[in-house]
Amino acid sequence: MAERGQTMVETALILLSFFVVFFAIFEAGRLIQVQQTLTDAARLGARLKVAPDSGTNNLPDDSDVRNLVNDFLGAASIYGATTTVTPVPCNTAVGAVDCIEVTVTYDYRVMTITMFGVINMTLEGQSQMRDERSQ
Repeated sequence: MAERGQTMVETALILLSFFVVFFAIFEAGRLIQVQQTLTDAARLGARLKVAPDSGTNNLPDDSDVRNLVNDFLGAASIYGATTTVTPVPCNTAVGAVDCIEVTVTYDYRVMTITMFGVINMTLEGQSQMRDERSQ
């Protein structure tokens, strides 16, 4: 009879360990996927912002970039991200030119293992591209 109890305790400990590792692997994969999506969204927004309209040679405004980034993130079920569009100087071999930096910030919340408390972290995707109109 004592052996059955020992088996039950061992099974419970092994299953607990198994599920903790399983959910940790799942959560790590989800974190990497969200980080990659934020980086892709920032790259897409920067690409839109630096490519002038072919007819007028004007750049899209920041709200167009934010809308595109939010649509891209919405397709991946990521809501509530903050997008900032900032002109910055770039240093290249030909001298200083204008660049656009798009930063997408998202408050990531661990979804699976909340028994240890709520774990939050801020993820950020960033992209910097040269303004196509600068010389």
